[in-house]
Amino acid sequence: MFRIVALVAAAAAAVAVTAAPASARTLVLPTYSITGIETGVPQDGVSPFAGVASSRLGGAVWKASVPHDSLSLCTHPGVDPCSHVTAGGSFSLSGLFVRVQGSFLTGGPIRLVSGDPVGCTTSTSVYSVSGQVQLSTGGTATFAALLTHYQVPLLGACVPYFATVTGTFGP
Repeated sequence: MFRIVALVAAAAAAVAVTAAPASARTLVLPTYSITGIETGVPQDGVSPFAGVASSRLGGAVWKASVPHDSLSLCTHPGVDPCSHVTAGGSFSLSGLFVRVQGSFLTGGPIRLVSGDPVGCTTSTSVYSVSGQVQLSTGGTATFAALLTHYQVPLLGACVPYFATVTGTFGP
């Protein structure tokens, strides 16, 4: 009987610790590998993304609304940088052992790595995007990603029709 009571008490304590709000726990954020897609058309300089993440703590899902300057100056690979992440938007990552939210800080560089987003002589244009996220619980996290625009020529313009992102998010 004592073993059953001890087991039930231990299980209740584990549930209580697991159920404690994130703000009451010290956040130890590992580096997550992230992959995802752009989930809609950018509006007012904000691009929506969502995807999956993995780390030593296991899997998670993430979503972001990334505010940025126009990519119209990103015409040649190697221009350093051709655009920037701006302040605001949102980032969230949620898994069994982690739940973080935050917003983007201004100044993250965006660089055209490869492709031709103007002449559309290539079917993809790849951008390097990095910066900081101000976490709602305090502190910051870093993101670094490669954004790939899949594009087609249409009526004299190069039009992206789909985008993927791969990279990291963490301390």
